Amino acid sequence: MINETIQAVKEAEAKAESAVAEAEKKAEDLKKAAVSEAQNLKKQTEADNRQSAEDRLSKAKAEGEKAAEDAQAVTRKDVDALKAGAALREEEAVSAVISDLID
Repeated sequence: MINETIQAVKEAEAKAESAVAEAEKKAEDLKKAAVSEAQNLKKQTEADNRQSAEDRLSKAKAEGEKAAEDAQAVTRKDVDALKAGAALREEEAVSAVISDLID
């Protein structure tokens, strides 16, 4: 009976050691998986942030180019108006000079 008890205790200790070893291995595997997932998440977040920044930069460039084009259009319109006004005044000046010469 004592031998059976001793044998049962040894078997229980062996099972307990096996369970502990299995739990430690599972814990290590979970830790490795968690670290790997965190690294992947970090890389993905960095890639997403980089893409977002590139998209914002591209949008800002496009808006800047549009603003420059709009400003050029306004400037061209102003220049054309000034040229038209100058041409009209030139005609008036020529008419005035001719009128003075004739009188």
